[in-house]
Amino acid sequence: MSKELDEKWAELVANGRAKWMPRMVDQTGRTFVQHVDCGEALWRWSGCVVRCAAVKGRVPDWDDPATLGALVGQVEARHGGPVSVLYLGADAWRCTVGVRHTGRYWHGPSKAEALLNALEAAP
Repeated sequence: MSKELDEKWAELVANGRAKWMPRMVDQTGRTFVQHVDCGEALWRWSGCVVRCAAVKGRVPDWDDPATLGALVGQVEARHGGPVSVLYLGADAWRCTVGVRHTGRYWHGPSKAEALLNALEAAP
């Protein structure tokens, strides 16, 4: 996806507005398992669990369903309400938090970007 999306992710993680969650997949195909006490992280890669340096510098696979589901969960947790993501057509997505007509909306050219915009706006 876009470099701007990768940069937005890095900024959100650095500011504590987003985080890696189990089952999220990075752009190299590694699946995040968990953080470990020594500041490293465990990743599943080709059936093996490997220990890697902290997740800094890694970016999610923006098309992975588990990754997108983890982002939906983070938006719900940060905004305190149910989330829906709707494809509007012509590369336009809308993320809604709350009830359809009274909810808050964020848009983006991709599902991932609409979700990251909602995380960026979270209290």
